[in-house]
Amino acid sequence: MRYAGEERFRLSLNKYIKGEGCILFGYNITVRESFENLNSWLTEIKKISKNLCMILVETNCDLEDERKVTFDKGKDLK
Repeated sequence: MRYAGEERFRLSLNKYIKGEGCILFGYNITVRESFENLNSWLTEIKKISKNLCMILVETNCDLEDERKVTFDKGKDLK
């Protein structure tokens, strides 16, 4: 299975977001690593475009009893 957050996609990042107005991020609330990886991606994206609208989406919200990342943690991400 392949995920958009994989390191191999970082090489093409500039190609995909240059000239775009908005980017959508998603993380799995039951996998802490999926959230923790967002910081490095945000850093890279901010180097390419400072005025990009960024939207953060929680996935697997139906698995609330398995939640590893709190809603407030996601809300506080900058």
